[in-house]
Order: sequence, then C-alpha cells, then structure tokens
Amino acid sequence: MIKLIYKSIFDLKNKEHTANILSGLFLKLFTAAVFFVAIPFAIRKFGAQSYGIVSFFVVFQGYIILLDTGFSYGLGVLYGRSLADSSPSGSLLRMGSFFYLVIATVFGLAMFFLAPLINSISFNNIDCTSIFRIFAGISFIAVLDSYFTVLLQAHNKIYKINITRFALDLVRALGLFIGATYGSISFVIISLLLGYILKLGLSINYVRPIIPLVEISPRFSSDSFRSLLILSAPSVGVAIMTLLLSSFDKIFVSGKLSSVDFAHYSFAFDINTKVYFLLYAVSSAFYPTLVKRFHIGAPITGLISVWLWALIAVGFCYYLPMGLFSEKIIALLVSQDFAIKAAPICRAFALSSIIYLCFNFFENLLNASGRAHLCFISYLSGLFFLVVWYFSPANSNNTAVSMSHLVVGVNIVMLLVASLSFFLRRQKSIGKKIS
Repeated sequence: MIKLIYKSIFDLKNKEHTANILSGLFLKLFTAAVFFVAIPFAIRKFGAQSYGIVSFFVVFQGYIILLDTGFSYGLGVLYGRSLADSSPSGSLLRMGSFFYLVIATVFGLAMFFLAPLINSISFNNIDCTSIFRIFAGISFIAVLDSYFTVLLQAHNKIYKINITRFALDLVRALGLFIGATYGSISFVIISLLLGYILKLGLSINYVRPIIPLVEISPRFSSDSFRSLLILSAPSVGVAIMTLLLSSFDKIFVSGKLSSVDFAHYSFAFDINTKVYFLLYAVSSAFYPTLVKRFHIGAPITGLISVWLWALIAVGFCYYLPMGLFSEKIIALLVSQDFAIKAAPICRAFALSSIIYLCFNFFENLLNASGRAHLCFISYLSGLFFLVVWYFSPANSNNTAVSMSHLVVGVNIVMLLVASLSFFLRRQKSIGKKIS
C-alpha cells in the first residue's frame, strides 16, 4: 500500500505529476501560515464588527468561481478527452473563449448595476455599494481567468495553476495586512482586484507556450456549443445549487446575525477552511488523470489511496485538535473573550470540514467519470434539507451556533447521496463488465 502511494505521488516517469502535488502542498502551506497570522491581526486592528464586514467580502470573492455557471466542467472534460484521444479540438477552444468572454461581460455588468440591490440584501444599515461595484471588475477578470485555468488543467499543468493562485493569495494577504493597519476596508477589496489581474496575466503567460493564442481566438461554433451545453447542463445545475447553499452560508447568515456574531461565525469558518488546500492539492493534481483513466477504463486505486491517507493526516493533525482545543487555540490567536463565543462554532465547522472534504472526494470522482448529474442531485438534496430544517419548528432561533450546526447537516446529506450514487453506479458498471 505504501509503495503504491509513493509511486502515485513520486512518478519518476512523469515529473509534472509530482510537481503538481508538491507545489500545491508547499505553496498552500506557506499561504495558510500567512493567513493564520493575517486573520487574527485583522481582527485586532479592525475590531470584531469591521472584521465581520471584511470577512463577508473576502468570502463573497469565493462565489466568483461559480460565475462560469459550471461550464468549466464541460469544457475540461471535452478537451481532456480530446487530448487523451490525441485529437485536440481547435473549434472547441475557440468556442470556449467566445463563451467565457460573453459570460464574463454579462456577469460583470450585472454585478455593477445590481450592486445597490445586493448591498440591501447583504447589509441592513451599511452602504457598501461602491465595494460591490469593484467586484464587477473582479467578476469579469475571474471568469476570463477560469477559461485559461481549464486549459492548464487539461494539459496537467496544475503546478502552474498553483503558482497563479499563490500569487493571488499573497496579494490578498498583503492587502489584508495593509488595510487592517490603516483601517481601510476598501484597500482590502482593491488589493483583491489587483490580485486577480496578476493571476490572469500569469495564466495567459503560462498558456501561450502550450497553445498559440491565435488558436483560442473567440469564435462561435454551433456544434461545439451544443456538445458543451449537453455535457455541462448537470454541472450548471450544480453551480446554481452551490451558489444557493453558499448564499445561505454567508449572505443570508450575515443578515440574520449582528456584525460581532458574524465575526465569530466567519472566523470559525476561515480557520477551518484554510486547510482545505491539503486535500485540494491532491484532488486537483489527480483530476486530469482521473478524467483520462475513467475514459479509457484504467484503474484508479492508487489515486484513491493517496487521497484517503491525506484525509486521515489532515483529520488527526488539524481537525481533531481544532475540535478538542478550539477555545484555547482561538484565545491564543485572538483573545479569551472572542474565543468563548467562537469556540462552539469552530468545533461544528471542524466536523463539517471533514464531512465536506469527504463529499468533495466523491464529487470529483463523479465529475471525472462524467456523472455530474449525480453531483447535482447531491447538492439538490442538501438544499432541500436546508430549507426543511430552516423552516421546521425545531429551528426556533437563529444563532451563529445553530447556523453552523445546519451546515454540518447539509454536508452530511450531500456526502450520503454522493457516496451512495458513486458506489451504486460503480457496482452497476462492474456488473455490466462481468456479464
């Protein structure tokens, strides 16, 4: 087993494979260390109320990855399969660039003109309309960048994607330090815009040696669009479901809690999700390989073993101590008063994180095998549970702790549906081969 895991990571015949994993681990480990210093520093400088506002916008930035409406999945699978068959499609690439340019423009303009409405939904007595309008530019650039990220991923250049994300994270962290020092929320958001500009520039620069830019010039193709639309349809549904669930997790919660309580909620969320990178480094490095192996029917046991051992390591080394000693850890990072309120939420999110990472594992397997519709069913089940629980008589009060417990329940439902879907589908495929 150990030999199989070692060979899966340190593939001497494919040095890019090893670089993909190690770059993700080390660069994200450094970034996480920076943010573990930056977040408590920002809380102390901004204060709990202002940090709650800053945290909302930093997490709101995470919604931007959903703005391609799930078409990254369809484009990645179609292009990855064409590379596996040694027949890359130029019309697909040109159609992809055309489509991403259109949706980047649409989302950018929508974010700009709907800024007052989004502000009124997110905040009661605070006017952050101008900051939401900065996100119009971020949205436009981020959607364009996601197109080049798909191309790099299909060519297994994950280590280059990791470098672009590292650059974005460093700019974000620097902006958080400077913004907190001078008490400027706007500076934090402007640094985010500059970070995305830098990331897009790096992505284009990394794609150029692989694919001449003239070959990805925007051009509409009805055949490519039809193929992209058919394959991406379930993933579009997943993106919508994810957006709805994420909106509850931050936008809706921010409207129900005070700024101080939301700061406790956000800190607990941040300190747990910053470690996702360890599993993401493994899954993102293996995803292109999974697509190709599912396509040709090759074994995936080694890849699964690496991921399972990574999950065990993260669970025992980080989430178990975070669950058991959260109050002491938060008191050390911030203050005792802050820790008393944030610790129960942190414990819930530690459990929720483990569950979500397990779900994400099955989500990647389903997506790589072309079963995105089963992921859609998983997200739909989670959304249904959220709505039923929220409006049930058992949910009598909206507190930060009860909200965090609801997130745990949603992730449990999605994990159960995704894992059962994968195993049942796998068993059915094996049965067909035997017969």
